[in-house]
Amino acid sequence: MKTAAVIAEFNPFHNGHAYLARMARSLTGADFVIAVMSGDFVQRGEPAVLDKYTRTRMALLGGFDMVIELPVFGSCASAEHFAASAVSILDRMGCADYLCFGCETDDPALLERTADVLASEPEDYRKVLRSETAQGSSFPAARAQAVRAVLGPEAAEMLHHPNNILAAEYLKALRRRNSTIKAVPVRRTGSHHDSLTPDGHYMSAAAIRALLIGGSGAARQKLLSFIPPASYQVLENAMQSTACLQLSDFSALTAAQLLLQRGRLEDYCDISPEIANRIRNLLPQFTDAQSFLDLLKTKNYTRARLARCLLSVLLGRTKETQQRWKASGYLCTPQVLGFSREAGVLFGRMAPDFTYTASPLAADGKPADQMNPLSVRLFRQTILASELYRQTAQQKSGRVQPEILRRGIITI
Repeated sequence: MKTAAVIAEFNPFHNGHAYLARMARSLTGADFVIAVMSGDFVQRGEPAVLDKYTRTRMALLGGFDMVIELPVFGSCASAEHFAASAVSILDRMGCADYLCFGCETDDPALLERTADVLASEPEDYRKVLRSETAQGSSFPAARAQAVRAVLGPEAAEMLHHPNNILAAEYLKALRRRNSTIKAVPVRRTGSHHDSLTPDGHYMSAAAIRALLIGGSGAARQKLLSFIPPASYQVLENAMQSTACLQLSDFSALTAAQLLLQRGRLEDYCDISPEIANRIRNLLPQFTDAQSFLDLLKTKNYTRARLARCLLSVLLGRTKETQQRWKASGYLCTPQVLGFSREAGVLFGRMAPDFTYTASPLAADGKPADQMNPLSVRLFRQTILASELYRQTAQQKSGRVQPEILRRGIITI
């Protein structure tokens, strides 16, 4: 019995994700394809457009056999921590044989060499990286220049594509853990990552989010061509009881937290002293979270980095906890959000010391008192983040949403 894994956000689930599930099964001959999925907040520093339970059900009906939540400290982190924490879950889980991921390069060997450099950080790489960051370059730009110095311009150009960056980080994480999981790159098809223009039956998640947030029910009908039918029906059902969320829906809460924490902003993940001072200086001009990011943005800091800064303060993601989490090897207790009945056999294949939970209220996988104290802390923070998401969706929609602590595992 073989199992292939995917790390994803499904924000929301669409034909491209269904294609990845099919390719993972086809390329590896796997009996099951599982996903480690971001919860209610995602790597770009924003809320997911739909809650994690809706996205889980869409994925299970769209070709995946199990969905495991990536806790909030990983889902809202930089590409490095995002990848390392998700790979840590799969490696400790013990039943994943392959990790499949999308990429935008026709040269997987170059991707492998790039990951080698990122994992080992040779001196010539680190020298250029230090020099570029000292001159004010953003980290992604500095890293690309450092890779260029070691491997040449093609490798540097490859890192301009978001999927390639994550692919390299997945490979780096596997190397650093000496994992036995085999990497299987899958050439991305259809629309580019942030393209707003459809390509055949493929539309980017960014374009779908824009249509969901700004469109009517009639406009959503256009998505029938870009989302598997069963998954689309889940989306339509969800729209009768909830609302699609975006960063601006958390504006008041974000402003309140920034005001309350303005004296200790440097304690939060991704916030440098320079960013902290910039936030403090511009805070009087805060009108909403989206426009505040426009005020904060400089050539040295990407919008995603700044969005993660605001989200760290909103969700209480401190550097102290992140450092302990990284030192532990990204130890956490994830929640299994859903699975197909056939995939139930995977629970028996999980490593004996792998702790997981099947519901927030009752740790069905392992008793809560057997969890590592750090895992308990991270788990509670994920639950609090999801409850904040639920409350915000409830207020926006005007319809009562099921309490997070009462949600159970989804079975298809």
